[in-house]
Amino acid sequence: MLGWIKCLYGEIVSKVQVNGWLTNEIEIKSGVRQGCPMSPVLFVYVIEPWIRMLKKDKVVSGVEIPGSGGRSVDVIAYMDDVTILCKSEAGLRRVKLLIDIFSLVSDFRVNMKKSVCKRFGEWKEKDLSQWEVCKGAIEVLGIKFSENINGRESWMVVLEKVNKKIGFWSLRVLSLEGKILIIKAVLIPILLYVNNVFPAPDRILRKIIRNIKLEKLKRQKIVKKKNKGGKNMVDIEKFLAVKYVSSCVVLSTKETLDIEKFLAVKYVSSCVVLSTKETLAGCMLKYLAGNSLRKFGLYETNLRKPVCFEGPWFYVRIERYIRRNELQGISKAEWMEKKKVIGIMEGRQELEVIGGLNEVESVNVWKNVSNKELTPRQKDIAWLAVHKCLPTREFQRRRRLVDSETCPREECRGVENVNHLMWECDFAKQVWRGLGKLIKGLTGVEWLTFNMMLYDLTNIEKGKARILWFIMCCVK
Repeated sequence: MLGWIKCLYGEIVSKVQVNGWLTNEIEIKSGVRQGCPMSPVLFVYVIEPWIRMLKKDKVVSGVEIPGSGGRSVDVIAYMDDVTILCKSEAGLRRVKLLIDIFSLVSDFRVNMKKSVCKRFGEWKEKDLSQWEVCKGAIEVLGIKFSENINGRESWMVVLEKVNKKIGFWSLRVLSLEGKILIIKAVLIPILLYVNNVFPAPDRILRKIIRNIKLEKLKRQKIVKKKNKGGKNMVDIEKFLAVKYVSSCVVLSTKETLDIEKFLAVKYVSSCVVLSTKETLAGCMLKYLAGNSLRKFGLYETNLRKPVCFEGPWFYVRIERYIRRNELQGISKAEWMEKKKVIGIMEGRQELEVIGGLNEVESVNVWKNVSNKELTPRQKDIAWLAVHKCLPTREFQRRRRLVDSETCPREECRGVENVNHLMWECDFAKQVWRGLGKLIKGLTGVEWLTFNMMLYDLTNIEKGKARILWFIMCCVK
């Protein structure tokens, strides 16, 4: 294997492309090639001996994990990002010595200007002159840790990133379904990364939800499933809460290694998952969050191991998430599969019954307005029309955006609401009258009704009803 590596890395050169032109050859004498799939593997092979040397050294004493049988955390490494935990100044001096020894052997250099030391708690030895002491929060893989460990610094960075993403996508004309897709595919992953460590503070979460500026009616309606009158928008608070608690429960019980409600579900789910493991992270979580999980039957306390009765705020938050979302009866097995918990919460959603229609008719209407064969813009208009929240004069006047709710067309003094806009206005009547022959020729319908136009409620055969509904959506 070494022969193949030497063959691939022997006498290698690179060229830099600048404005479409390639520079002269640059000989690679050290390091690994950028963009080569073998480079990260080679780097891991090189740095692994140093990591093992740190772990085996008895002077570098890490942080003992309560209830883990005397195990401790010394080194946490991810590629070239290495975090070392020490309890004494002697341990830090030993780390510096091991770095120098490894550098002599491997020609590997640690950038000491980028390496910082962060003190937590009271230290007896104050001399840290060999290291640059971090006065603020220290960042580990994008997560910032400060003395109070409240996670606010990390969430402020998330808020800034989300606002930039929203500002970028707001430059494009997107349908309502397009905006929801952007939230799910672009914004939610940013929130989930930090939520796995710190649950979102209420104030920052409210700012994120407010800045999205998506809702034209109550959020409780837009987050419902499409077959119940909603747009299947992510309920951020619930999702993250379930995710967090579920991960904690799984990690605390397993014996081998392994935007608001949306966030809460995600956070709780993560804690449930984490509590099932006997790893160092699982032991630490069971020590700090075991008392909170025990109250809901998600963890059985082992009296032979230490338990913290006053855990940090981000684990106490588990109790609030579960009670706020009425999830006390959810079993441990269900929490370990967060999709089941989210499914239970979605099953509690009530059908949005349309005024003047029964439940069966309402179900058919919501199915029609979400027809997959419609374009996103047609779905938006049909859905907003049924909810009576199209930007008509009446709708805008309720929000104090215009002074008059009268229809702007000449010789029309009616109140411009959805019914007037699409059916009662003389202009609307003229449009539907002009389409009479086309509709009759394609579907056989002689008299178009309001329910046909707005809801697609007809008694004709399925194929003709489908054609009629497409015509209605195009005209709208």
